[in-house]
Amino acid sequence: MKLLQLLIALLTVFSTQINTETVSISVFGPCQNRCIKKFGEIQEQVTNIDTWYREFKVNDTDFSLCRLGCNHPEFSPLNLPEFIYGQLAYQEIASKTTDFDRENVVKSVDVLCLEKSETFENELFGKVVMVLEDGVNPLENVHLIEVIAMDLAIDDDDSVIFRDWCYSPYCNISFNAFSHAEFRIRVSTFDDYGYIGRPIVSRWYDIQAFFSISSNKMNLKNIEWNQDKAAARFGFLPATNVYIPVCSFQIEHKKVLSSESKVIDFYLDHTREILVKNLSFNQNYTMNLVGDSSDPLEVNVPNCDILVGDVAMCAPPAVSAITSHWNTSSAFDSRLIIDWNYYSVLDASIDASNANAIRTSHFQFSVHPLITPNNDKCEKYDSIRRDVPFTYRKFMFNVPDAKCNYEVEVSVFDTKRRKSESKKIKIIRINQPSFMALLPSSDLQTTIGLIVILLFLILSFFLILIYCFLKRRNRSQNSKEMRKGTVVYAYVDEVTRDIMGVRPTGGRYVPSGKTARDLEQALVHPHSFNFTDGNKGGMFHNAFTNQLQYSLPSDSITPRPYGDIGSENPYDYIMDFHVESELSDDVFEEDICLSTPSPSIRDLPSVSPMPLIAPFDDFDTLPAYAHRNFRFGNSYEMEGNTMCRMKTAVDVLRGHCFTLKYPRDYSDECRQALRKELEILRTLPAHPNCVRFDGVVIGRWDNIPYQIIGILLEDCRGGSLHNYINIVGSVLRRGGMRTPEDPVAPLTDGSPLSSGYESFVSKADKGKQTPDGQSDTERVSNAFCRFAEQISGALEHVHRAGIVHTRVSPLHVYLSFDYNDPFDEVLSNQIVKLGDFGNSSRNLNEVIVDSTMPQPPEVINGKNYESKGDIWQFGVFLVEMSSLGVSYQVRKDIPKSGVTEFDTLPSTSLLRETARKCLKLRSRPTATELCNIFTEKNL
Repeated sequence: MKLLQLLIALLTVFSTQINTETVSISVFGPCQNRCIKKFGEIQEQVTNIDTWYREFKVNDTDFSLCRLGCNHPEFSPLNLPEFIYGQLAYQEIASKTTDFDRENVVKSVDVLCLEKSETFENELFGKVVMVLEDGVNPLENVHLIEVIAMDLAIDDDDSVIFRDWCYSPYCNISFNAFSHAEFRIRVSTFDDYGYIGRPIVSRWYDIQAFFSISSNKMNLKNIEWNQDKAAARFGFLPATNVYIPVCSFQIEHKKVLSSESKVIDFYLDHTREILVKNLSFNQNYTMNLVGDSSDPLEVNVPNCDILVGDVAMCAPPAVSAITSHWNTSSAFDSRLIIDWNYYSVLDASIDASNANAIRTSHFQFSVHPLITPNNDKCEKYDSIRRDVPFTYRKFMFNVPDAKCNYEVEVSVFDTKRRKSESKKIKIIRINQPSFMALLPSSDLQTTIGLIVILLFLILSFFLILIYCFLKRRNRSQNSKEMRKGTVVYAYVDEVTRDIMGVRPTGGRYVPSGKTARDLEQALVHPHSFNFTDGNKGGMFHNAFTNQLQYSLPSDSITPRPYGDIGSENPYDYIMDFHVESELSDDVFEEDICLSTPSPSIRDLPSVSPMPLIAPFDDFDTLPAYAHRNFRFGNSYEMEGNTMCRMKTAVDVLRGHCFTLKYPRDYSDECRQALRKELEILRTLPAHPNCVRFDGVVIGRWDNIPYQIIGILLEDCRGGSLHNYINIVGSVLRRGGMRTPEDPVAPLTDGSPLSSGYESFVSKADKGKQTPDGQSDTERVSNAFCRFAEQISGALEHVHRAGIVHTRVSPLHVYLSFDYNDPFDEVLSNQIVKLGDFGNSSRNLNEVIVDSTMPQPPEVINGKNYESKGDIWQFGVFLVEMSSLGVSYQVRKDIPKSGVTEFDTLPSTSLLRETARKCLKLRSRPTATELCNIFTEKNL
């Protein structure tokens, strides 16, 4: 037999290479059709959607011998019945001619799919599908499949690059592709006598378009019941001249709240549909093609009874309620009694005479011992499993130890072994305290003694709390009283540094003879004075005069290069000093030297009421400045940042203005957040679109000098971009309000539309044209694109430094320049800067997610925050700008601003399109790519 098969193979090769031209196709086709009907074996195949179709098994030996006889009608040495049958069929067909015309049985032919060969670079293989006329048996005829190619680069005739016979409407093809070519399929059909109709050709297909295809195009058709589970049916778009589906592909799906995913392999068939099976009811899934960059499809699977409407096709319902109690009898303390409620429609309508009816079979209980305090044996016990008949509604378990906590799980099974959802309860036993186990029941005196000691400790604790509260209140009152002092003006001789005279507020000048000529003696006066020399003033409280009661040695503290002293002689003027603190003076003290102190005393840093961030020794490479060299404004809290507060700080020596950032309170959480930001700022290189870091402010804290109590940042006077967006949005939506006194001026060509802000400006300023002739909406939209470019550049800089920001939002982006009119000329020169690095991190495993900020989907699903999370937040950032402050709901369309002219601008469309790219679940652009997008637009 093996020799015969070898001979058949050799003859087949020989016939293919030599006799192709000697045998007529018009005769060879009908001859093969007779052979396949005589010797072909029909087999059934299942499709991707669980339907069946039939096809011939063409690798059968008898058919191969008959086909060989058709191909060699003159070859006589091979004396086999099948071979002779093929020869005779060929001779009979060749001797007869069909004079009648027959209509085509093939309506159309198309390429179903193509696949790139893994072995040869230019080889393609795939499937062809034919559509037959109604009522035609798909196994009645044979087909000659030809692939015809046309090289677009060479003006030449078409060439046949593939030819083979097919015995069903679904045929395989393979050919070598070449660049700049198109191809199409040609089908010739034969029956037992010859051609049927004319050849059918398909459309032309572009090979280069196929090589550029990344994945198939599919859509969800429906959700259906499938073998006691749910299944999702997907359909695939048919091939076009520029799109050909890929034959083999993978579907990845997972539950929305799960991190585990499953991957299923598929091969496209003539149905152009697939079924993703074994889905759980009442669950939400995300599904996508592996390697596809588009957003995954959401598949919401309903309950089984909603999907099919027949409870017999669904698993039994879960137990509705379950309760537990212990046997109170002392003899059976380890018996746990479980009660439950259950109802099934199938059990109520069951036919007792029908033994095959589907009904509830049994309940399955599992009792799991839990780890229990004061009882180490519980975790060593084995779980108890029992199958309980479906007629029971109460059952008793003998547990190994009644002093353990347990978890009881119950599931319902029906006669088809389908399992319901599990119902769980926890049974907690109240154990007495461990020390009570050491006391015998008869030792009443010891028990009473322990109770008395416990009550005494509780009473002592409350007394200590009351004492601390009263002491704190007295200190606060004393501090308020000490702040109330007599304010006078002192006239000082700048040469001799003597007081020439004093004048109380609202009073007259008093000669110096009635005051101490020595300034130090004047300051120990029991009142509080405010001395002013006419040009520069200073406030001094008697609460700090204790600093003058002793003198420090000159070498007590080493001077540190953290700042400058006001001048060589401290009597030129007394600097303004302002303290905002509700703490006692026992905690904070100020080093104030009003005579000529030693340099070491002058270099002592000032005390601050602000919380400590870190010792200066930990950051001694940073530029540092003394607290006493600054004047501070009122503190305020930035929206979206609850860990710190801000102040405007003016360096009176250099005349520079900064923003001081310091902890909101004395909690470790706030202080650690500022310390973390300081760690980031010390290593982050400067960038024009990141808030500049200018150093730290140090002072004395709890009698410890050189402590960092604030961070100096660039003073961004325009406030947050979030406020600016809201202001611009509200003005543009007003649609250009005018006062009744304003004359109605006709619109002229080139005049910008009203911004709506003109109702807040003077009449003289109304009607001003912008120099560039743009309307307010155009200027705002272009400015937003410029802002987006600047912030994307800042993100690129931060990501290159290995840092993730985690709080990319207009709340944390600031405008450099202040503005009175949001549409004035400052808008064209405005610069935005990214700030608030308190939540940033270099280690992705240590990122603390801020729950107040919108978070990307992968973080919600439990994955680590990465740099692409900043890109997602930047997408929400762009949405807020393109919608003029309209809130964005995740997984919904990007909202519009409500201003038609603004929404239709190309720059606004660019913001919206870029936002969509950033909000993708996968394949988001990098910060560099985003920067290039806006750079090209702004050019």
